Amino acid sequence: MKSNAQKIALICMMVVCILCNINASNVDIDISHEETLVKAGTFCSEITITVPEGWKMAKSPDIQVLKSQNLKNFTYSGGFKQVGKASYLLAINVEVENPRIPVNYLEISIDCSLCKNICTIVSKNISLSFGITKNSSALMWILLLGFLGGFVLNFMPCVLPVILMKLKAGNSKSAIIGTITGNYVSFAAFATFIAFLKMRGESIGWGMHFQNSIFLEIATIILFILVLYSTGVITFSPSVQINSKVKHIFFSSTISSIIASAIAIPCTAPFLGAAAVFAIQGSTADLYSIFLVIATGFSFPYFLLLLFSKKFSMNFSQTSIFKKIIDGGVIITFLWVFWLLSKHLTYGAITLHILLFYFLKKRKLWAVIITAVLLLNGGLFSEKHAEDPYRNINEKLSSEIAKNKVVIFNITADWCLTCKYNKYRVLNSEKIREVIKSGRITLIEADMTGKSESLMNFIRAHNRIGIPFTIVFSSKAPEGILLGEILTEEAMIDAINVAK
Repeated sequence: MKSNAQKIALICMMVVCILCNINASNVDIDISHEETLVKAGTFCSEITITVPEGWKMAKSPDIQVLKSQNLKNFTYSGGFKQVGKASYLLAINVEVENPRIPVNYLEISIDCSLCKNICTIVSKNISLSFGITKNSSALMWILLLGFLGGFVLNFMPCVLPVILMKLKAGNSKSAIIGTITGNYVSFAAFATFIAFLKMRGESIGWGMHFQNSIFLEIATIILFILVLYSTGVITFSPSVQINSKVKHIFFSSTISSIIASAIAIPCTAPFLGAAAVFAIQGSTADLYSIFLVIATGFSFPYFLLLLFSKKFSMNFSQTSIFKKIIDGGVIITFLWVFWLLSKHLTYGAITLHILLFYFLKKRKLWAVIITAVLLLNGGLFSEKHAEDPYRNINEKLSSEIAKNKVVIFNITADWCLTCKYNKYRVLNSEKIREVIKSGRITLIEADMTGKSESLMNFIRAHNRIGIPFTIVFSSKAPEGILLGEILTEEAMIDAINVAK
């Protein structure tokens, strides 16, 4: 039996321990860091840890890598030095896999052993970015890539369904200004949407809105209204009568440009990938500034059109032949987007949509409302979400590589016209088929028409954010040889030869 004195001492020790634990649980540390480039592909991060007054760091912190992008090697010697009464400095070295990638991400956990009257461990996670965020000249380079990417986007196969809609910009100065305004509104809205997804911790990919049936639904209805407008079935009457014709043209051009821009960016263009990766992974300010530059590149042909508008007639789109071509472009775009939407819908929902279009054309408001209610109560949202068929894609690729094969892995989607160009113009060309038949080469294709988190993770793991995506693997090239957005036979054959 313990004496009363022993019991009291034991109780006191328990109280002290509880109080100490409560005190220790309130201990927090401040961490700042600065990254510098040591040499190509190697960075040093100096981390400063500030502890509360009276606390001391007992030993070197333990550091673990939680997440990384493009990481090849991580080195931490374990040493640290005190740089103030309550501050400690330590350094880590990071070597990246591909020095040409502009942004490299690293999230680490730091466990600090601190002592005062007692000792405790305080843990904190921090994120490090290595690359252009600390390099203004490189940032300017990324902005240039964004401008070039936006400009090239005008000529990508992705924009073929909407390029004829853009010809309406040649109608007048009001139409040109409306088109430019629509471009900026589209990219600003896109940047805002991405910022919102980042705040929620959602996965983000370029052009993945085409996997969303709600977006396709809205785009289809707007495009059908544009079809009715282009063919003269309906007209828009601005409420303000002063210069109503000019405002009418500006309004219709802006709306047309917004929907056309949204449809034009499901695929990544050359130069655009690096800029978009940095925009999405960088700060909110980076996101908006880069998307603003991309919008400027995308609008550049229309700025030129506006600049030289006095030197040629602006009424070519009013001639019968060009008007028919433009109207045909709007109709083709509507049919294409509706076809994409139909892949998400049941036959009953497709029938309801056809009825909705019929009643919109007849301007039967009561019928439109009834049909819309039916869609919302079972038509639109009756799509079936299949299980991700690519959950084991890494295992499948590894299995083929283990057989000593060269593996061409191509990710495509029905909404990515550049992907279709790559497939039928290059991958299915006679020259490439002969190369594949001549050796131990296999072509594996994956379809991202529907949502696939596995494929999106695979793309992000290779520092891309969208499709087209083509990569070549082999036992000699286990990390993969990543090809450009627009394939060529020469680039494909070179990658195969390197992999062999």
